[in-house]
Amino acid sequence: MTNNNDIADDVLAQMRNQTIYPETLDAIVALSRKTFGWYTKHALRCIEYPWIVERCRSLGDHVLDVGAGVSPVPVFLATRENKKVVTVDYNSSVVAYEAVARRNEWGFLDYSVVDPSMSSHNVDISDFKPEQKFDVIYSISVIEHMPAEIRRKMVGVFGEVAAPNADVLLTIDLYGASMDLWNHDRGEPVEPRETHGSLRDVTAEFEALGFETRYLEILRRSRPDTPGDLAMLHMARRV
Repeated sequence: MTNNNDIADDVLAQMRNQTIYPETLDAIVALSRKTFGWYTKHALRCIEYPWIVERCRSLGDHVLDVGAGVSPVPVFLATRENKKVVTVDYNSSVVAYEAVARRNEWGFLDYSVVDPSMSSHNVDISDFKPEQKFDVIYSISVIEHMPAEIRRKMVGVFGEVAAPNADVLLTIDLYGASMDLWNHDRGEPVEPRETHGSLRDVTAEFEALGFETRYLEILRRSRPDTPGDLAMLHMARRV
């Protein structure tokens, strides 16, 4: 299978030199190409995906992916790390697995078709009512693309569905040389930058729910063709 969404070899080689987990990236790329026919050409995923996988490895077994889209990460965690993975992604565009080789990473995919141990829900996160709490909740470059009011509601839901000793992993796009959240969705601003909030606001919202910052790294200008910076945030709640 081939797809023009597949990352170019030279870009992949460049990004492989930037991630601290090159072998994990290789494994994720191979799995993605085997499963979907491509690995996304969104270059920063070469940093985000391995970071999420490596963090999840040492954490709990019940995992929730919020805003999954079409991604190799939940598949990797379920099939290679034996995690019990649930995905939530509210999207009017539903990707049939038979057509995934012609698509990109946007849209809702029912991951149970890929692996029956997984379950997927095309529902607003505010309406998500899981039967169990989750040890790990992660979201890859999602929360910064929604208005601050909706983000705060989402953080509240994270707190409701998280187990007492849960971990939250987030990758977040920032404006360059700042802590301000990137405030665009598909090229359009969702609200004024001063209203949208900052990384400090996100950590404070989780701290209000009993989480504390376990790890924070900000990559400044990780690629010359990216409009801003990338934050990788690990919040933990310990009882």
